[in-house]
Amino acid sequence: MSIGLNVLLGHRCDARTTSTLPDVLHGDSALMQAVERHVRLAQPEYPALDKDALNARRWVFRWDDRARGPRGGGPGDGEAALEEGWATNNPVAVNGPALLVVDMGRHACDVGTPWRWWTLTDEAIYAAVQAVVRELARLLGSPAAIYVPDSAFAPSGARELVLEGATLGQIEEWLRERYGAPATDPASIIRRTQNKSYGFDMSETGYLKDTF
Repeated sequence: MSIGLNVLLGHRCDARTTSTLPDVLHGDSALMQAVERHVRLAQPEYPALDKDALNARRWVFRWDDRARGPRGGGPGDGEAALEEGWATNNPVAVNGPALLVVDMGRHACDVGTPWRWWTLTDEAIYAAVQAVVRELARLLGSPAAIYVPDSAFAPSGARELVLEGATLGQIEEWLRERYGAPATDPASIIRRTQNKSYGFDMSETGYLKDTF
C-alpha cells in the first residue's frame, strides 16, 4: 500500500508576496539548514530517483523548474499564471529540495513530501519533517500544521479544501467533525504489526496536528 505523507499549513500570502516566495524560502538560513538534514535522509532512501531532484538546493515555481511557463509558454508566463491562480483558486506550486513541494491555495497550502505515511513512526524522519514544517510555518505565518495521508484514508480529503480556498481553521474543523480530534503522537494512529504485508496497522481516520 503506497500512501504518502502531506502536511497542511495556513499562510498570510497574497499574489504579490507569493511572487517572491521561492527567493524568501531559499534565503532563509534556518529553513535551509532543516532542508539539508531532510536531504541527507532522503538521498539513501531514493537511489533510483533523479539525483537532480534530490540534490536541488533551490525553491522554484513549478513552471520555472520545467524551464517553460504553464500551457507550454515561456518562463515569463509564470507571472500571468500566478495572478490567474489567485483569481481562480488554482494552487500555485513551488518545487523545493529533495522532492518537497508547496502547493499554495488562497488561504492554506499543501506541503508534499517524499515520505510514506507510516514513516512518521521513524523518529529521525519525523523530526526532520517537523523541522522543515516548523520553519515553513514560521515564514508563512501558520500557527499549526496538520499531517494527513495523501490518499487512501479518509482524512486525505482535507487536501481538496486547500484547492477550494479554505483556511487552516476551516480544514481542521472539517476533520474534527468527521474523524474526531487529531492525534499528537504518530504511535497512536500507526503501529508496527506482523499481520499486514506492509508491516503497519494504521488508523483509517487518523491525522496529526502540531501547534507552534
